[in-house]
Amino acid sequence: MPNDREDLIEAVNNLRTTIISGFIVICGVLMMCTSLVCIITTKNSLNFIDYGFTFFVFLVGFSFCCTNVKNLD
Repeated sequence: MPNDREDLIEAVNNLRTTIISGFIVICGVLMMCTSLVCIITTKNSLNFIDYGFTFFVFLVGFSFCCTNVKNLD
């Protein structure tokens, strides 16, 4: 009987990790898409601060995807 309880706790922990990782990956993809749309639609090419911040947001979204996609197995 205790073995079943440990298996249930492990399954719940795995499910929680999968849900959190999936949510972070979705947020990362949304950040990447939003920043790409901002870069594409920006008309002023001399606004380097906005480009830098938008590219930073893209990299943060990409890192979210790369670090959490391994937990989605």
